[in-house]
Amino acid sequence: MNTHAPWYRQFWPWFLMLPPAVALTGGLATLWLAVEHADSVVPDRLSRVGVAVQPDYAAGATAADLSTDPATGRVHLRVENETASMPLTLRWLHPTLPERDRISVLQPMGPGEYEARLPDDLNEARALRLESAAGWVLEGRWTPGSARTRLFPLVSRAG
Repeated sequence: MNTHAPWYRQFWPWFLMLPPAVALTGGLATLWLAVEHADSVVPDRLSRVGVAVQPDYAAGATAADLSTDPATGRVHLRVENETASMPLTLRWLHPTLPERDRISVLQPMGPGEYEARLPDDLNEARALRLESAAGWVLEGRWTPGSARTRLFPLVSRAG
């Protein structure tokens, strides 16, 4: 007569199945996190140069000086080597939360001079990205309380 308990009532089978079950659960949780919280901060205009991945920006303005005046709530921008008089887009990129990014549309005030309203709730450092309809892009870093910020092209494609 068999007096042994069935396998599912014994300790060792469950003990041996526990690590694979934990690994499977952790893998599925990691997959869900990767799909649900994808990194959206990476810009979409990239090109492969050899083994490096670099932004693919057109030649254009060489630099810009951005000044902010919280008292008047205005942003003033002076762009070097820019002759076109079309609006520019200035993106105030939050370092980790894309939903807190802000956009300013800078209107031309004269040759190479632009102005816009300063976005509200800028109380943290931001990465700045100045984009033109002509295709050139300048980038820099702004911190609250700084009167002037210099913007530069990320990659030079000259020559």
